[in-house]
Amino acid sequence: MVKPNHAPSILRVALLLLLSEAILTGHAFATATPASVFSTLSPAGPSNWSLLEVGDGTSAQDLNIMADVTGNIGIQKNGTFESDSSKITGNLYLGDHSSSHFTGSVSGNRPVTGTTHLGTSANLSGSYTFTKVSDGPQTLLTAARTAALSASSMASSLTPTSGLTQINLSNATLSLNPGVYNLSQLSLTHSTLTLSGSGYYVFNITSKFALNQGRILLANGATESNVLFNYVGTQTMTMTGGTSGSSQSALHGILLALNGQVSISPGLVVGEIISAKNISVGCGSIIQN
Repeated sequence: MVKPNHAPSILRVALLLLLSEAILTGHAFATATPASVFSTLSPAGPSNWSLLEVGDGTSAQDLNIMADVTGNIGIQKNGTFESDSSKITGNLYLGDHSSSHFTGSVSGNRPVTGTTHLGTSANLSGSYTFTKVSDGPQTLLTAARTAALSASSMASSLTPTSGLTQINLSNATLSLNPGVYNLSQLSLTHSTLTLSGSGYYVFNITSKFALNQGRILLANGATESNVLFNYVGTQTMTMTGGTSGSSQSALHGILLALNGQVSISPGLVVGEIISAKNISVGCGSIIQN
């Protein structure tokens, strides 16, 4: 879990600047490996964030939560953040010209347990108690955005290690080992996908990603920080189902959706959600890293 006072490392920002130079000179992804994908993603990864907006800032991207979140939340410049009766156990980073609005009842009248970091002209509204500082987190958020975009491109360039081209399960189970999977869709209806074994898992999904009482679970040494769902499709990624037990949709890993919106209504995510489009986390959901 990210500690409430943890700030993403400045050293990672410096490394990211070196990566950006490599991209510009055309030498960035010549030897891309699953390990290098996760290393590149690190400034935007779950050791730093639970929910992260990475839109380009030219239009307002909305992150709306009605659920408790454990970990840090990052809002890109010109983005909007709306929280209804949610408890954030971590820090909130509001980029330049972003806005936030809090409503509902929260314990101690304190919706953010850590520090709220404000960018230039960032707006924090709501009659609550906040620990806040105007320390300009936009550089940090921009670095995280660059990392997310670079990692997505690197992941897409990887050679698949499996001939599997889609996963479309209904009332079924499937177990997969570490590897790179290029899929047209990943759809689970009343079904469970188990990722079994230590190592890196990269799923490049091009068309549809949907969990309807579907569960993506880990076993035998697999960890959330080494599982990436690189969703490059434009349809909304959806999670639907109950609020507990086998009826609850669950995803363990990192969801990276640069082109599609994310809708959790409700569901359990252990890892992280990163999107360049709108993110909606409905009542009864749980987000934690």
